[in-house]
Amino acid sequence: EMRRLTSGKFIGYNKENHQYFIEVEGGEDPDVLIAERAEDLSDYMLDQYYFALLRRVMQCSDETYVSGVSIWEYDLVWQEKKVTRTGYLFFGAPNERSTAQPPQDYYIYFLQPFDPPPFTDEERPDEVFFYLKERSPEFIEKLKLFGGAMEMVKIAPTPDRPIYREKGDEYLSYLSSYLLENITNAFMVKYQGSKKPLAERLQGKRGGSFKEIIDQVASFCLSGYFAGEYPDYPSFPVLLTRQNLKPSIEEAIKYLATGQSRLGARVLEGLQLLDGEEIVPEKSRYSKHFLGILKEKGGNQVVNREEIIKGPDRAERDIFFKLEPEFVVVVLAALVYRGDIVLNLAGREINASNLVDMTRISVDELVNFRYYKTPPTLNIPALEKLLVLLGLPPGLIKNESTREEAVRRIQEAALRTARQVLYLQEEINGGLPCWGKNLISGEVQNGYKKLAGEYKSFLESLRPYNSVGRLKQFPYQEADVARQLDIQKRLQDIDKIALLARELGSYGAYLMTAEAVLPVDHPLVQELQDFKDDYQRGINDRSKLLSSSFRQEMSRRAKDLKKRYIEEYIHLHGKRRLNRREEERRARYLQDRRFKALKCLSEIKYLPVNQYQGLLNKVRSLISCPDLTKAELEVQAICPHCHFRPAEEWEFPAVGLVLSQLDLELDNMLGNWCRIMLDFLADPGVIFSFELLETEQKRVVKEFQARKKLPGEISEDFIQGMQLLFQGLDRVTFSVSELKGVLSGDGGPCTVEEIKRRFANYLDKVLRGHDREKVRIIIE
Repeated sequence: EMRRLTSGKFIGYNKENHQYFIEVEGGEDPDVLIAERAEDLSDYMLDQYYFALLRRVMQCSDETYVSGVSIWEYDLVWQEKKVTRTGYLFFGAPNERSTAQPPQDYYIYFLQPFDPPPFTDEERPDEVFFYLKERSPEFIEKLKLFGGAMEMVKIAPTPDRPIYREKGDEYLSYLSSYLLENITNAFMVKYQGSKKPLAERLQGKRGGSFKEIIDQVASFCLSGYFAGEYPDYPSFPVLLTRQNLKPSIEEAIKYLATGQSRLGARVLEGLQLLDGEEIVPEKSRYSKHFLGILKEKGGNQVVNREEIIKGPDRAERDIFFKLEPEFVVVVLAALVYRGDIVLNLAGREINASNLVDMTRISVDELVNFRYYKTPPTLNIPALEKLLVLLGLPPGLIKNESTREEAVRRIQEAALRTARQVLYLQEEINGGLPCWGKNLISGEVQNGYKKLAGEYKSFLESLRPYNSVGRLKQFPYQEADVARQLDIQKRLQDIDKIALLARELGSYGAYLMTAEAVLPVDHPLVQELQDFKDDYQRGINDRSKLLSSSFRQEMSRRAKDLKKRYIEEYIHLHGKRRLNRREEERRARYLQDRRFKALKCLSEIKYLPVNQYQGLLNKVRSLISCPDLTKAELEVQAICPHCHFRPAEEWEFPAVGLVLSQLDLELDNMLGNWCRIMLDFLADPGVIFSFELLETEQKRVVKEFQARKKLPGEISEDFIQGMQLLFQGLDRVTFSVSELKGVLSGDGGPCTVEEIKRRFANYLDKVLRGHDREKVRIIIE
């Protein structure tokens, strides 16, 4: 490493004992040795090192196409068609190369600049020559030094060779940069006898690398030749090269089989097989040509591969368009897709129905197809029965002019029917529930599941047969379709039952809820029960179950019952719930002066305050629900706002009646309380209690006693005064229920005297220990 860093100076090497030693005087200078070798190079050797330089800038591989010859297989982009054409790149003159096999489209030559051999330019349209005309002294010097360094690599001691190789790489880098910077002035280009500076041959935007510029010039020169050799060659929207050709062909086949692949679509566009997203082999000149060959043969003849594709290995082309076999296979696959041909691959036949199999076969196998042939003719009897199955006129398939329409309508009907069967399958799987009971179950249900599955699979299997040509591969016989007709009829029966379940099922849960929330003695409940009984009898009678009249009658009755229930529910809801007007009326009552007066008087504990509390609770317990609509009851049988259930509130008074009676109840209660207080004040024993009252309390109470009516505003003095007066009395409360029990005894009939005795005994018991003169009885 030290020897390399010092370019061989100061550190010597002994070949005999492989030892290194220090040279005080510095030893041999590598640059001097390289220069000495450079001066000894002949023109022939300079040409060889010029070719070594070209290998680098033209990005040539180490392995040549022909061993020992500077020739490589080469690709040029044919810009007009977006494809690459294959030819040969050769360093030297035409008479120095052997004929390369297989013959390709062109030759690109780089001629020797120092010792050019004599040769005759035949001015062929497939040959392009590049001459290095400008060779600056500095370029020649660096080329010689590069050659000198490479010569030293051959003869220098092994440890020194990296030094010379590194020197050579430095010169080579300089030379590469020089060629790129001076390419337009340094090179002449000769094509068909016309020799011009490279700059005049350069069209469009200049490429970035030396090779790209050379490719541009060569492609420009040869484009006219390519057009003449391949006048009908397709143009592609994306660049196709030898490297991406096979993947692109695979994607094109994939698009034909599945409709998916953007790259595949671009290949089909170039071959005129695609219009938008529609595959249209009938519009392609290429598919028309290959189909025409088959039609010309007629009968049951086949078109063998060797009849349309010729040429040596790796250079095969179709005879007419000169298409590569890969493109021919795509065109034939499009004809298979349309059902126009059947393709034979080593004994395996590919038709419209199994086209997807081509996606699983390698391109190498596909291009080696054996032959293609006409598919079988239409199976008219089976297809006629198919049209009947799908509810289409069978004559559509008989008439050749309407067959395209028949195909379209078959696809539409099959898709539509398959969706219907899918929905029916889901219903069958659920057992067709209606009014809490499945209409089918067990073996019957499983049988219909199998039939629906088979029928749906059959309908889905029709999808690939979407052209008249593909219908020729229709795999079913008349008997097969006849079986599907039988299945269809059996499924129509279950569909009738499903229709009954759908129509009544939507009513079933609703009407069952309706029956549950109505009072048991409501007339509509009996009608609902009668309807349910008729339904149960009907579903147990298969003739009725399949009868449209039974379904229609039950649907009509269910609809009518629902309508009448909604009307009745709204009526009952209106009687048990406050509307907005009644809400406002209740609010006014709660703010009424009588309610306020009763509230104030309820502080006097000797009054029957439970009457007031009961009335207040009754008014407040009235439920408000003004928002219920008929539309909401169409969806659910119970009010979504208040969840009113008529059976639970059947004996409740109507809210309107409660509000209407409120006026009278307030007047009666207030009047009764006034009488109680006035009667109390009239008691002689109360006169002495007046002395206990304060002046204002005495005044307001005396005023009430004198006027025999409550003041407009009941003051606290009035309440306190009455409380103090009542305190002188002994308050005894009777419970109505207790009193009723005492008087009724064992529940048997009794005389008036017995009632008197029972009541007297009860009074004695309750009043024991009380001063009867001060007792005041309150019945609650």
